[in-house]
Amino acid sequence: MCGQLLALKIWIDFLKSLGMSDEVIAVIVEAYQEGVVKPTDAYPVVTQGPVITTKSWSLVPSWASAPQKAATFNARIETASEKPTFKEAFARRHALIPVAGFHEWSGPASSRQKWMITRRDHEPLVLAGLWEGDTFTILTRAAGTQMAAIHDREPVVVGRRQWQAWLANDLFDPALPPDDFYQFEPVGDVQASLF
Repeated sequence: MCGQLLALKIWIDFLKSLGMSDEVIAVIVEAYQEGVVKPTDAYPVVTQGPVITTKSWSLVPSWASAPQKAATFNARIETASEKPTFKEAFARRHALIPVAGFHEWSGPASSRQKWMITRRDHEPLVLAGLWEGDTFTILTRAAGTQMAAIHDREPVVVGRRQWQAWLANDLFDPALPPDDFYQFEPVGDVQASLF
């Protein structure tokens, strides 16, 4: 689930809404204008403060002597508090991951369809994440009605009124987005692989 992110092109409004300075905004806007972000790529995330920092996408816990063999770019919100890889970060290190959208794939392996998924209102998607050192992961949940048409999981979206609480490590049950929240666009008509 959620194996490619679409880098946010409209950082200015998002960062101003968090109270970031013009100097910070100038650096971020220059560095991250557009593109596809894949696991292990560097990408800016927002941590408590709020502070914006660049981290690699695929969480490596502090106790690991080497990168994890299992994929750690996503974590299930239902079990993150129990899994050794995510437990500490889930308790103490929440992050917001602002993106323009993400890619998802549907269908059998022989004829997979790649989709670009964005908000219907063209606002940024702000995803719930966890961080550890210079790495991060994105939390996922069971798909709502709209997303279930192509995949059984979807990223956890944090609503604007929940941003500060999430960064302060408050736990809440984020509501599923409304049924008309996402916009789906097919990407090409050739097979796509996750990486």
